[in-house]
Amino acid sequence: MDRILTIPNAISAARLAGVPVFLWLVLGPRTAAADYWAVALLIVVEASSDWLDGKIARAFNQGSRLGEVLNPAADRLYIAATIVALGVRAIIPWWLIAVLALRELTVGVALVVLRRRAGVQHSCRSASSARPPRLPALCVPLAVPWRSPRLGRDARPGY
Repeated sequence: MDRILTIPNAISAARLAGVPVFLWLVLGPRTAAADYWAVALLIVVEASSDWLDGKIARAFNQGSRLGEVLNPAADRLYIAATIVALGVRAIIPWWLIAVLALRELTVGVALVVLRRRAGVQHSCRSASSARPPRLPALCVPLAVPWRSPRLGRDARPGY
């Protein structure tokens, strides 16, 4: 259970390394529709690898303490990056970003308190299977070319 060099850990580390690429594609210089496809492809790869690392860990008994930290960290980091990118591109309002950040902070603090007071251990398997695949759904607005009928061009700032 204390192994570090496992396939699921490598997949989770690659997902963490993909966050800056995701942010660059979303917030960086724009080209034609190619960037939309790159973002969409990265979202599909990230969501698939999230499922795959858990499946491999369970099938080949490659669970580890590091994996229990890396996998949720990659999930949370992608969610945070997506929310911030949606705000920077003015797709969602900043007050909604504050609400979502408060929710994530509340859940994180609650998990820490439960662990310390009640000895409750967070299980990645139960949490992953119980939650809906929210990351791909959250990223959809970033991959869709938003056109303004009034302006006749991409309505997002910086495009």
